[in-house]
Amino acid sequence: MADRPFQRVLIANRGEIAVRIIRACHELGMEAVAIYSDADSLAGHVRAADLVVRIGPAPAAESYLQEAAIVSAAVASGADAVHPGYGFLAERASFAAAVQAAGMTFIGPDPRTIAAIGDKLAARRLAVAADVPIVPGTLEPAPVDRADQVEAIVMAAAQVGYPLLVKAAAGGGGRGMRRVTTAIELPAALLAGSREATAAFGDGSVYLEREIRPARHIEVQLLGDSTGRVVAVGERDCSLQRRHQKLVEEAPAPGLTEAERQALHGMAVRLASAAHLTNAATAEFLRDRDGRYWFLEVNTRLQVEHGVTELVSGLDLVREQFWLAAGAPLSAAARAAADGAAKPGRHAIEVRLSAEDPAQAFAPRPGRVSRWGMSGGPGVRVDSAIEAGERIPPEYDPLIAKLMVVAGDRPSAIDRLRRALDETDIGGLQTTLPFARFVVRDASFRAGALSTDWVADHWDGSVERAGAVHRALLAAGLAIAAESPSEPLRAMGSGAVRVSVAATSRLADDPSLVLSPDSPPAGVRLESLGGGHALLIEGEPVDPGSAATSASAAQDGPAQDGPAQDTTAATEPQAWVRTRIVLGPARRRASDGILVREVLVDGWQIEVEIESARRAALRERAQRGRGSVRAHGVTEVQAIIPGRIVAISVAVGDTVEIGQQLLVLEAMKMQNEVRATRQGTIERIPVAVGERVELGDLLVVLA
Repeated sequence: MADRPFQRVLIANRGEIAVRIIRACHELGMEAVAIYSDADSLAGHVRAADLVVRIGPAPAAESYLQEAAIVSAAVASGADAVHPGYGFLAERASFAAAVQAAGMTFIGPDPRTIAAIGDKLAARRLAVAADVPIVPGTLEPAPVDRADQVEAIVMAAAQVGYPLLVKAAAGGGGRGMRRVTTAIELPAALLAGSREATAAFGDGSVYLEREIRPARHIEVQLLGDSTGRVVAVGERDCSLQRRHQKLVEEAPAPGLTEAERQALHGMAVRLASAAHLTNAATAEFLRDRDGRYWFLEVNTRLQVEHGVTELVSGLDLVREQFWLAAGAPLSAAARAAADGAAKPGRHAIEVRLSAEDPAQAFAPRPGRVSRWGMSGGPGVRVDSAIEAGERIPPEYDPLIAKLMVVAGDRPSAIDRLRRALDETDIGGLQTTLPFARFVVRDASFRAGALSTDWVADHWDGSVERAGAVHRALLAAGLAIAAESPSEPLRAMGSGAVRVSVAATSRLADDPSLVLSPDSPPAGVRLESLGGGHALLIEGEPVDPGSAATSASAAQDGPAQDGPAQDTTAATEPQAWVRTRIVLGPARRRASDGILVREVLVDGWQIEVEIESARRAALRERAQRGRGSVRAHGVTEVQAIIPGRIVAISVAVGDTVEIGQQLLVLEAMKMQNEVRATRQGTIERIPVAVGERVELGDLLVVLA
């Protein structure tokens, strides 16, 4: 046993972090036990483990958040230690204590430390005692649903100052967080934040904190041993966020001097020492425009972004966690990393690839992965538990992979990350890959001009998607001629075709193209690249109107089977811009005979429909003649994501205004508010609280 800290470890988590911990177990010669819910019976962490234990149904509250069931599973499996990963029960002192009471080792800080600093309110009080500046706010839980306390909390909010944030005391990742600008919004924000915190962490405690903007989000990685020694092994910048959830992280934080790093690391160590930290934790700070640091919280667990610190420091933080939990002192490698933390010699960047649509405010997009092509090569690391064919369930966090790179300096790391992202293909569902590709090409990011407002200030997902949609339509239409041996495509014939985004993912302003594959529009070519294609467009960007006539124009005039007229004005020759395109196989939809195929372009996953221009014109004229339910003043609100109804805010007969909340749909650990898009009266609500709904299910009928 001297060469390994434990014999058998149960991992109380799922997904990529569970696989990461299982790999560390195997490298140390330890057996790994995985737990799984019904949604994860075939998941990657289950396949990687030595032993597996079913823990409950799909909802996290009935499986991964069940303390007693997980402790019982650990005991029954013969585990002598439990690693919580991050999220779920990782920062719950009662779980750590229960593991210890059952005679096993908890891989993390002592339960008393978790109680002291894992709870954000307790950490804020400890920081005040340790003379570490905190973000102004409350130090006790806010009353959520007590009418007699509303006046008191409104007064406390006025002292904190608006705008402010409602924040969950028991967890992070933006869960339970709500921005409040006026006192009128406060009661509803407290209730909504508490409800989301309860769903994510099993604890609905929330508090108030002043919003500091603009700011950078910088955190310090800490390690502590049983002798009382605590060290900082580096810091990370996590400023690029959406909904207060991190999208891009890098180490070290750009632009800090050696003296600034030493001062920041010193504050973090002082706070952690006051809490008697053992094992791993992270202290998070905001840096305001004047360069002042404000303590936010301590995460008493491994962070999602721990990998960039590993790439810069050379440490294996999970291995360090195991040995520290077994009672070993800080390793020589950890002490050396701490000694050099203020003068880092490498730079690492991580992008989170999540099942979210960056053109739709990063809305969750669970589904099944049809294509999974990850990059490799020098200085590239991918942490994931996904394979092609895997289903991404709606019950859990949307994170599916972390792509990391390391190089000798930041510019080189950005160049390497750009190359790695260009080599990455994910099909079957939309991910944040297009956003990541945008970031590494942005001049302000390269210059290190970072803040928590960066995404809102720089990213316009609808604009970025529009360019990709145009290229996808062109490629799918031109491929009919290029892939004529394909039976479904040959059946289309050689006439003009209409190509459009599939109805299931179509946005209101998505165009359609009518073109002839046998006579492509001027300035556009499709080339075969073995298993893929390249679309060449002369002098990008190209006006969609110059590439082909619009579908509406084809419908208003006589339907034509011949090539579309080229109206492009004569211009000087320009450079050809090459875009790599991945075209999925064409399939004929049984319901209407329309060809459907998936197109991957610049990280966007776009499902395309193809039919003859004549058939499309006739069909849509017939539809206009019949009319539709919406044409008679009724709006059907449908689910744009699968999930569970957690709240219904209206009743049949209610009159609603534009923007008024109708119901709340929980998907991928996020509370998604469904709001009215017009004024009207609620005619029907065919769903109930607690009910699961699928994509496209009817939620509300508004008359």
